[in-house]
Amino acid sequence: MNRNFALACLACAAGLAAPEPGHAQSPAAPPIVAISDIHGAYDAFIDVLRAAGLIDATLAWTGGNARLVIVGDVLDRGARSRDALELVMQLEQRAAAVRGAV
Repeated sequence: MNRNFALACLACAAGLAAPEPGHAQSPAAPPIVAISDIHGAYDAFIDVLRAAGLIDATLAWTGGNARLVIVGDVLDRGARSRDALELVMQLEQRAAAVRGAV
């Protein structure tokens, strides 16, 4: 997965979280960001998470009560599969601490 593909995934995910025209989104509804097929592309994964406002430069969770949905493979072809999986597990704990979810 290259960086452009990862950012395209983010653009698609942003569309999923938007309310349909004519339907107001509940103010209590948390934002949802969906990312697909990381395949161990750790650097691109971080770029997408930062662009979505879910992490900062230190990889701390900044998404508040947002929901991060990961669909498809986290592991696979990329050289940094383990790093990507470890980040997912860390973010799962950090997000839960502030009512977010991974």
